[in-house]
Amino acid sequence: SLSDGQPSQTIVSTMSSVASNTSICAKKQDVKKEVPTEEKLNTSETVRQMLQDEMFKLVQLQQINFISLMQIVQSSFANLPDVQQILQQYQSVHLEGHQPA
Repeated sequence: SLSDGQPSQTIVSTMSSVASNTSICAKKQDVKKEVPTEEKLNTSETVRQMLQDEMFKLVQLQQINFISLMQIVQSSFANLPDVQQILQQYQSVHLEGHQPA
């Protein structure tokens, strides 16, 4: 998943697996018969378009994950008590406790 802290690595591994699958498909095609050059160009263009689409989807997912994460962080901070107030209380108690009698 993209939320494991290493989204770029996920994209790279996805891309490499897609690339290896693509090369396997291309090899099978070469074994069957010699494909005309024009058809090869169309195939590579199609594959390039597919990869581009997949990359776009992955980037969109990454953005959605990031936005979701930010919303969670924001709500977590909203639920925290007022840190400034706690610090002031702590300082006043701490300073009062150390005053000479």
